[in-house]
Formats: sequence, C-alpha cells, structure tokens
Amino acid sequence: MLSEKQLLILNNLIYLDPFVKAEKNKSEGEITVGEILKLIKAKDFNGCCEMSTEEWEDIINVARLDKDICNLRVTNRMYETTTGAGMACFVDSYGQAYAVFKGTGKNEWIDNFDAAMQSDSVQQEKALKWFNSLEYENIIVSGHSKGGNKAMYVTVNSDKAKECYAFDGEGFSAEFCEKYRYKISQKKDKIHLYSNYRGYVNILLYYIAGDVHFIKNDEGISNFGEYHSPNALFKYKNNSMIENINIDNDGNVELYYELGEEGQQDPVMEMLHELTVYIMENATESEKAVAFSVLGEAINSIFRGSKDVDINYIYKVLVSTEGFETLVRYICAYLNDLCINNPKKFEYYRKYLTQILNEETGDNKFVKLLVEKHFTRQNVKNATNVLKHLNLTNIEGRDFSHTTYERMMTAAKEVEDESWLRVDRWDCWYRAEQLFGNLDLSNYTGKVSEYYRKLIDINNASQKNIIEIFRKVYELDEVYANRMNELVDRLKCATQKLVEIRERIIPR
Repeated sequence: MLSEKQLLILNNLIYLDPFVKAEKNKSEGEITVGEILKLIKAKDFNGCCEMSTEEWEDIINVARLDKDICNLRVTNRMYETTTGAGMACFVDSYGQAYAVFKGTGKNEWIDNFDAAMQSDSVQQEKALKWFNSLEYENIIVSGHSKGGNKAMYVTVNSDKAKECYAFDGEGFSAEFCEKYRYKISQKKDKIHLYSNYRGYVNILLYYIAGDVHFIKNDEGISNFGEYHSPNALFKYKNNSMIENINIDNDGNVELYYELGEEGQQDPVMEMLHELTVYIMENATESEKAVAFSVLGEAINSIFRGSKDVDINYIYKVLVSTEGFETLVRYICAYLNDLCINNPKKFEYYRKYLTQILNEETGDNKFVKLLVEKHFTRQNVKNATNVLKHLNLTNIEGRDFSHTTYERMMTAAKEVEDESWLRVDRWDCWYRAEQLFGNLDLSNYTGKVSEYYRKLIDINNASQKNIIEIFRKVYELDEVYANRMNELVDRLKCATQKLVEIRERIIPR
C-alpha cells in the first residue's frame, strides 16, 4: 500500500492534464504513471498551483525515481471541460486501487460555497457517482483542496471506500453534518486530514476527519497563496524536497523525502476556522448565503496568486455589498462572544495578532507574505480609508416607496431635458453654489421635488441610474423579507415547542 507521502505525490500529479485527460488512442486502454511521466516536461506547468518549474521538477523527479508510483496503472481518467473537475484511479501491482480527486477546477469555485449551504453539492454528487462506477472494492481515496473535500464526501457515502487521506481539504456544512451524522460517526476514523498550518482552505466549515494533522512548513514559500499549494506539505531543505538518493549495486534506488513536521495550527487560521463555524451556527440562511459569498470572493481575490490585490476592486465588489456588512457584523459578534465566554483564548488571539504586526518581535516573513506581497502601499492606505469611513452602527433610513420613485423619475427627466444655464430655474444658482463650495442641501428639506432635482443634477444621475438603484434596493428588500420569514418560522417553531412542554408539565 502506498504511504501518505506517496499519495501526496499523486495529489500533486493529478493537477497535470495528462493524468486526468486520456489521449484518444489511450482512452479505452490503460497507461502507467511512468509512461505518462515520460511525456511531460516540468516547464510546461510553471505557475500551476502556485508552483515554479523547479518545484514541478522536484515532484516529477521523485515520481520517476519511485518504482511503486511509476508502476501504477491509470485505469480510469475523467475530466469535465465545463468545470475543470478532474479525477483518476490508480491500481498497484497487488490490485489495490487508489481514487484521487483533483482540487478546484477553473469553474468549480462557486460549488465550494454552495457546499457551505447544502448537505450535498452538485460536484460532490458527481464525484460520488464516478467513484461508485469504478469496478474496484476497498478503494483508498485521496484528494487535495476541493479534491480532499470530495474524497471525504465519498468516504462517508460509499461502502467502496477503505481509507481516506485528504490534503488541505475544506470541511462541511451544518446541513451535511446533520444529514449524515450517523455515517460520519461510523466512518470518521477512516478519514485522515493533513493541512499546512497556515492553509486557508481547510479552515472553512466543520471538520469531520477522525484525525487532523497540521504540517508546519514555511520553506520555499514566496507568497501567501503558496501555503495552499499541494507541495506545501513536504519537508523542504535548500529549496528541494529530496533529502538524499542512494543507489545500491543492483541499481535499486532508495529515495529519501518526507512530509513536514507536525505542529499547531497558526492562531490566525484557527481563529478564522472558528469564525466560519460561528457564522454557520448563528446566522440565518440568508445571512450565511451572503456572508459566505463575500468570504469566498475575498479568499479567491486575495490568496490566489502573487500579484497585488486591487483594493478598489475589493471595495467595489465586496465592501459595498450587504454581504460585507453581514460578515463584519458576525466577526464583531464572534469576537465579543469569545471575549466574554473564553477570555483566555481571546487574549491568546489578541496577543498573537499584535505580535505579527510588530516589526521587531513578530513573524516578519508572515507579515510580508500576507501584506507586502498582496497589497501595495497605496492600496493599504485606500483600505484604511475605507474602513475608517465604514460605520455599521450609523445606518440611516431611506424612502424607496413607489411615490418616491415617481418623484425622482420626474425630476430626472426635467434635469435631462433642460439646458445648463436657464436663469428661470434655480439649478444654475446651486451649480454656482457647488463651484464655490457652498452647497447646502439641508435648505431644501421642505421642498422634496426640488431636493430630488438638486441631488440628481449634482450627481449627474439619469432615469436609467434611478431604475438600477431601485432594482437593487428591491432585491435587497427581498433578502431581508426572506430573513424575517425565517425568524417568524423559528419563533413559531419555538412557540409550538413551549406549548408542548407546558402541556406535558401541566396537563389540561
């Protein structure tokens, strides 16, 4: 049987197209890993999974020198062109089968956060269907990132799974844990999760693995995204994972490489994991939907790639949404509850965060990777300004009734139709006010239509803009309406339970 480190080699190779895409002339037959390795060059995969050409050469060289890996027969390969999902089955000389799932495909990211809201996502169910179609029994299942999540999912749901080794795989929703609680209790000891101690995908949702191992490795990491690379769990020395190679008189190769040493999860990642669980346990369905949507976009924007993140884009897409407000509100609630219920842990997190931000005593490499590699000095300044002016406790009411809509549309039409300097209209005077810095909208409080015209003209708003604004407001209104309905249903359910309890205690 392959060891954990050999399985991790397969989890690296599965990202390379030849291991999931069968050639036309090989589609019906089998091919060995060694035969595939002869056809590929490391330079063709530079940048794949945040790994350099040199890192891919390391992985490919190890695979080529490992007879157990080279002799594996690839019996089933599958690749979805629409999503980028990939999977393959490998069989050793003893007939032991290994099903390996590739990490998130090019169009699979949204499925990760669908899974946060559902017991079963589309891609999880597809993975299970493929797995159950394999002609083997007692299969060892493995996968990295989303592939690790799929591996754990099929292990819970299929009796064909013998053992599961998930590498940096994200967790599962409350709905999944509730629906499959009996199966999880029966099979969790088969599931083993290995994650980088600063991995940012394994922190999402609930862990179901019987044992969780955090690998402490910073060697060779040049940007924060690389903490999630499939090779980040190997031990590196002098930029190579190969410690030593011995060749005996018969030409047999003895190869030395290992997983990194086990340690504790980084406190920041531990805190973020607890936050995702807190949101799942306390937020309504609507709040979870918008909060996890923003969280997913943030992770995708910040941690996937080494280029600078455009804070203006983050603000436009994330900060200005209702989901960001929800996420920040639950972050504040989580920290507040933690401070009250577990002050020791709260102080531990606070102290660590203070240290990493301290240039003299903190983990400078961590700060540089998290901040300097992703945020330019100007972007950090812009982000600070955004947060400075964000006041979630001072939200004023706005009138978006149909009457207001008609008034604003009328005012917009008048503004669009009139010339710039008609002296018989007051517009020219407040345009002059704006030029001289004396614009005072409060003077128009008693003149609603004039106020709207003034506001529209100053902001160059058109009828089209107003239609779009009201459309977004009504969409948001529907979100809150659904949230209120959920609360009403919860109250009705709680009331019914209280009535039942009262009737048991005090029979009529």
